[in-house]
Amino acid sequence: MLWVFDWTDQRVTGSAAYRVPWVATNLLAVIGLVIAWRNRRKIVPAPAGIYVAAACLLTGAYVLTSVHARYRMHIEPFVFMMAALGAVGLWTRIRGDTWRLPDD
Repeated sequence: MLWVFDWTDQRVTGSAAYRVPWVATNLLAVIGLVIAWRNRRKIVPAPAGIYVAAACLLTGAYVLTSVHARYRMHIEPFVFMMAALGAVGLWTRIRGDTWRLPDD
């Protein structure tokens, strides 16, 4: 339940004020993951490894301790970074540019 929509607290998650930003952020994060995957050869391995390890370890710890999705504030920065990458990718695509990670 950690990485999917939290339907257990309809008082909070049942409103459009919660669902619209949640859907937008997760959609942008998926787009960001696609961009990162397509440009994986240009990504520095050490920071990417730390990023992936931290996200996986936090996910594992939350799953083992039954933390609900609404309390995942330590994982959300990782989602927001991918969403930011997705937003930049969409913005450059809208402008007609082909955005890629910079070459060294």
